[in-house]
Amino acid sequence: MRGLTLAPERETLIDWHERIAVYLREHLRLELNAKRTRLRPVSAGVDFVGYIARRDYLLLRRRVVSNIKFKLKEYHAELVREGRCATGGVIALTKRDWINCSRRSVPILATR
Repeated sequence: MRGLTLAPERETLIDWHERIAVYLREHLRLELNAKRTRLRPVSAGVDFVGYIARRDYLLLRRRVVSNIKFKLKEYHAELVREGRCATGGVIALTKRDWINCSRRSVPILATR
């Protein structure tokens, strides 16, 4: 199970972390994984479901962008095999396609 706790100050966050750890230990007989617990400033961004959320904007993870590029190459190769696209043809994504793709996390493919 994963969780995210945000606090205005580091000291508050540390206090809450200790309280949560005590509650889990005493009431649920669970322990927090010390290796996976990270206290970081929000300015570093929050990595969550394919995005890095920053205060004023969202970024797609690099891995997600790489996966989209890989899928595009696969899709292009499939079109060439089926004869629906010339070998020199290029698959291009417009700015709108990238925005839609990032919103849905599903590649929107367009041949141009």
